[in-house]
This record gives sequence, structure tokens and C-alpha cells, in this order.
Amino acid sequence: QTCIAEAADMASDAQKLWLAWIIWLRGRAALQLGARQAAVEASSDAIDNFSAMSHRYGVGWSRLLLGMVYAGRGSDRLDEAITIVSDALETFQNCGDRFARSLAKRDLASLLGRRGHERRDVHDLEEARRLFEEVGDEGARLSAIRAEILALRPEPTVRRRRLAGAFRARSEERGLV
Repeated sequence: QTCIAEAADMASDAQKLWLAWIIWLRGRAALQLGARQAAVEASSDAIDNFSAMSHRYGVGWSRLLLGMVYAGRGSDRLDEAITIVSDALETFQNCGDRFARSLAKRDLASLLGRRGHERRDVHDLEEARRLFEEVGDEGARLSAIRAEILALRPEPTVRRRRLAGAFRARSEERGLV
């Protein structure tokens, strides 16, 4: 991180784009070192710097970084992480960068899978499955998500019995049977 700080000090006002990327690199390094607060500050500063130049691509990368920092903070920031990574994905879809879009989809799928697992939410798990399949990630995470979706879905026969029972009960209440 010392080299990154030196590079930031050497960047002049005429090199605002380079400075914004250096700040982003500082956030990425902080995340890898486990310095989450420094990573939040750097990624937020990078968003501000890129936004000041209307540099959507840099904002997208900075949002993706910030989302992953929040994801590492536990369940209390998971919804916020999903929102931020979704914003990054939308930016990359508009910019046309297939690599960045794939990374954002993979990260979003991972976050949705985690939230779906924690909340036992089939919708989140289905969206995670779809995103993993889109990027061609056929690994263990996708297999685990598919298995969890199957476990959370009621068996078709059980579901039909429940619906039939509810329909019968309503019909009896109304005196139709």
C-alpha cells in the first residue's frame, strides 16, 4: 500500500483519472488486507472522484468494490451490498464490458445465493442460479444453490394436496359442497 500512496501523492491535478484509479487500487488492496474501513473509505472516494468526471466505468468498478466490502461485513450489510453490486452490473451492461459484467453477475449471484440461503428465499436462489448459469459458472456454488432450491420447494403432489385442501375448506365454508 505504500507504493499506492506514493503514486497518489505524485499524481497532479491534471491526472485526475489516474488518481481515481489509484484510489480504487488503494481500496482493493485494503480489502485484500482485511482493512475493511479503509476499503470503504477508498472505494467511496473513488466513486466520488470518478463521478466528478462522469466516468461511469470507474464508478461501476468502485461500486463493485464497495459492494464486496459490505458483503464481507456480514448479514447486516448484505442487502446494501446487493443493491450496490446490482448498480455496478447495470453500469457494466450499459458500458458493454463483457468481462466486468461477468464479474459483477458472478458476485451478485454469490450475494443473492447467500441471502437466499439465510432467508430461505427461493426467488433470490433462483436469480443466483440464473446468473451463475449466464456466466457459465457450473461449480460447487451453483450445485449447492440448485440443491437448496429443490429442498425449499414443496413437492408438486404435496402442493397440489394443500391447494385442494384449501379449496375444499373454502367451498365447505360457503356451503358449496
